[in-house]
Order: sequence, then C-alpha cells, then structure tokens
Amino acid sequence: MQYSAKGSLVGFKMPQVYAVVNSLMGKPDIDENNQLYINDQLRMREYQNELPYWNFAKKHLFCYTPHHQRGGVAASNLKYHGQRHWVASQAKEQGSAFKSELTGDNGRKNSRFKTKVQILQEGNGELFSVLRGDYVKSVQELFNIVRKMLDSDKI
Repeated sequence: MQYSAKGSLVGFKMPQVYAVVNSLMGKPDIDENNQLYINDQLRMREYQNELPYWNFAKKHLFCYTPHHQRGGVAASNLKYHGQRHWVASQAKEQGSAFKSELTGDNGRKNSRFKTKVQILQEGNGELFSVLRGDYVKSVQELFNIVRKMLDSDKI
C-alpha cells in the first residue's frame, strides 16, 4: 500500500475499502419499523467463531481464484472497479499502455481498457502479472489491517 506525506492511504478508493470492511462486519437486519439496515456486528465464521483470515476471504469472499464463482459486489469493486484502473495507471507510469485512446465521430476522446489477450500480444504479460500481484498484496495488507483493528476492539 502507498501512503501520502500526511500518512493517509493512497491508491484505494472508498468502494474498495468498503468492500474489505463489509466482508468483516455489518449484517443486514430489520429494525422495529420493519426497515432493513446494516448493523455493526462482526461477521464471524460459523464453526471457528472468529473473523475470517485472508486465505478464506481471498478464495470465498473476493473470489481471487480461476473459478470466480459468483463473486458479487465486493469482488466487483475490488477487481473490476479497482484493480484494472490501478494496474492501467501503474503501467502508464512505467511506459506501457493498458488503455487505448479512441476518438469518436463527434471528436470526443474515449479510452477503453485493452483485453488481456491484447496485453499479452504486445509483450506486456509479465508486467501485467506483476502489477496485478502487487494490487492483490495491497488488498491483503488492507484486509489484515482492518481485521486486526476489528479483532482487537471486539466491537
């Protein structure tokens, strides 16, 4: 993970942070007015009676496996809305373009992410894998920090 000079987290946007936090706490509940809300209970694993560890979360909650299952909103926020943008921006800093710039008929510039096949054909497969690995390691670090904070407080 990266930190600014002031010590605040850089590189993650709030939807990615919420995806990690909500995987560890907050369960849907119904109040006295029959309204649905999210409470502040920790999401303990049923048989272990403890917060999930990274290996479980990586495989079952965020679906970082070859067989994605049905990853859901958390996986989508981390991978589709977070990872591909971060990987593309880091690649651009290193001189590789993982986004193609297009100009439409109306003269407006649009950008489109290249497919993994296009990235591999351009010879950037190793860079793509390294950057994707760095992103997953950052998510792991964030997950472990949040888990440690919640576990120590036992809200």
